[in-house]
Amino acid sequence: MKRLLPIILVLMSLAAQGQNFVTFSPLNAFTKEPLDSVHAVLTETKSDSTVIRARQTLRVYHSHCSLVYPKGAGKFTLILEAPGYMPSEPRKFEVKKTTAYYQTNLGNILLDKDFSRSLDEVTVTATKIKMVMKGDTIVYNADAFGLAEGSMLDELIKQLPGTVLKPGGVIEVNGKQVSSLLVNGRDFFKGDPQIALRNLPAYTVNTVKVYEKEPDYADLVKTNDKKPEYPLVMDVNLKKQYEVGWLGNVEAGYGTADRYSARAFAMGYTKSTRIGLFANVNNISNTSSANAASDGNWNPGWGTSGILKLIFTGANINWEHKQEKYSHKINGSVKVTDEREEHVSGSASTNFYESGDRYNRNSSNSLTRKTHIWVDGSYSLRAPRYYLTITPYWEWMHTNAVYLRLHIASL
Repeated sequence: MKRLLPIILVLMSLAAQGQNFVTFSPLNAFTKEPLDSVHAVLTETKSDSTVIRARQTLRVYHSHCSLVYPKGAGKFTLILEAPGYMPSEPRKFEVKKTTAYYQTNLGNILLDKDFSRSLDEVTVTATKIKMVMKGDTIVYNADAFGLAEGSMLDELIKQLPGTVLKPGGVIEVNGKQVSSLLVNGRDFFKGDPQIALRNLPAYTVNTVKVYEKEPDYADLVKTNDKKPEYPLVMDVNLKKQYEVGWLGNVEAGYGTADRYSARAFAMGYTKSTRIGLFANVNNISNTSSANAASDGNWNPGWGTSGILKLIFTGANINWEHKQEKYSHKINGSVKVTDEREEHVSGSASTNFYESGDRYNRNSSNSLTRKTHIWVDGSYSLRAPRYYLTITPYWEWMHTNAVYLRLHIASL
């Protein structure tokens, strides 16, 4: 009786003051033992959707607790908190009467122990999966390989498991040579890709896939026999933010005897179009050219026997459009050279006789000026039952040559 006296006194004061109260029993959710005290958060939602919160610390008497709040009808939500415990689930109730006081009994409210702990600063490390097999396709995750800042695609390929990058840009995967290097499934670096390997930044790469790629005409030659062995390709898939953009490089040098060399390559690309440009200017007989159709592969060029001053430029455009059953590809390139090749040669000989020596001197000079233009292209159409390809070619060359020979002999 003595322990119920405080609650009776509370009820008597409520009647006198015209207030409502809500009673409940806060318990440990696991042991069902009553808590010593709780923090009560009572929320009332008004008709204008404003929320009023009242926070109060309550003592628990014989597992019972009472929260007093102003009288009036309304909808309420009660949440209990206690040190070392998680907040209780919200308990909603509604008061419909506006008498001098109104009692609501919510029964037991369970609180779970809070076992979370705050830790000091820690460093979390994880290992990313470097490669997976999807059917016959090997997929490498580029971000899983640690590369130095500024690394290009060649450094990434050197680290791929089972992959060997040989001199000259030859790539082998599990002992089998890669026939072409693709970017987003397209022939960006067909042939020898070594210059491309040094110009595509590794940070732009998302995944690298290795698989056997069917040629465009594969549907026309398929049989019911076992699956044929197609060429192995390496497909470099760029991150989404780098699927459209420009890349390029510039090389220049100057040396003794007024020797100079400069060359540049640039490529712009979108999902359907690619443009390649190159220029090579020198007087050291360097006839290399960037194969614009392969987007960056500097070919060794042709041999010379004299001193060659060269201006060599070229451009290439590649466009591809794929539909559900049809695909169109257009590729065109133009190259122009302005060549000035000079040959200088000489010889000297002496014949010894009793009557006197005889001397012979020979010298020859030649200067050849050549302008060379060639244009080639291709168009291909792939359809369900046929494959069409057209490859036009045009070439023009103009040459001027001057020869001078001098012979001197003593009698």
